[in-house]
Amino acid sequence: MRVLHTSDWHVGRRFKGIDLLDYQRRAFHWLEAVIVDQGVDVLCVSGDVYDLARPSAESAAVFDEAFSSLGATVVNGHPLEIVITPGNHDSARRLGVGSSLMRPNVHMRCRLEDVADPVVINRDGQRLAIYATAY
Repeated sequence: MRVLHTSDWHVGRRFKGIDLLDYQRRAFHWLEAVIVDQGVDVLCVSGDVYDLARPSAESAAVFDEAFSSLGATVVNGHPLEIVITPGNHDSARRLGVGSSLMRPNVHMRCRLEDVADPVVINRDGQRLAIYATAY
């Protein structure tokens, strides 16, 4: 089972006054291509999805586009499993809104109460338990 661990996406970050959303959008397309090309089964995103606890509408839209596309990605005949936790730049409550309505292959771990409840992934006779904690 192949796992790709990422963090610190900082969607919405500006650098010296330059808006990076277009660059971030291209980076998400690149990430998806790498996941498919390398046969990644599980994508972990551990914190700092957004650059601010209250992201702009444009930032949320870019993340939504990427997240929707990644959530629909199929690798090796299975949906890509995604595990996301908030970091210190994210608002756990905002990031986790609607998580109960998400696809079965998308796992938001935004509540400290869920720390003892692992995300369990079974693939081709292999079992992986991910214990994810929010910042």
